[in-house]
Amino acid sequence: MGPLWHDNGLVFPNETGGYLEESRAHRVFERVCERAGVPATRVFDLRHTSASPRLAAGLHPKVVAERLGHANVTLPAPIRACCQGCKRTHRRRWKDC
Repeated sequence: MGPLWHDNGLVFPNETGGYLEESRAHRVFERVCERAGVPATRVFDLRHTSASPRLAAGLHPKVVAERLGHANVTLPAPIRACCQGCKRTHRRRWKDC
């Protein structure tokens, strides 16, 4: 952080505190995944990756959808599939789903 730095409150800023270009952010994320030994995915998909463990732990689908920023409980297909398995496990807690 030098004289050109402007603190914009970003989680992943560029060298001067501004927004990262999408292509650069993607390349950096791919390298991080490679170093960690995990398959590269889109950064956006990380939001949905966080949903499955929450559902498996018994968190209500409406709460999970809200935390993902969804306006309603409609979740993407892979998460809905997980949700159905979790629903069998947590049937009493999720009566309204």
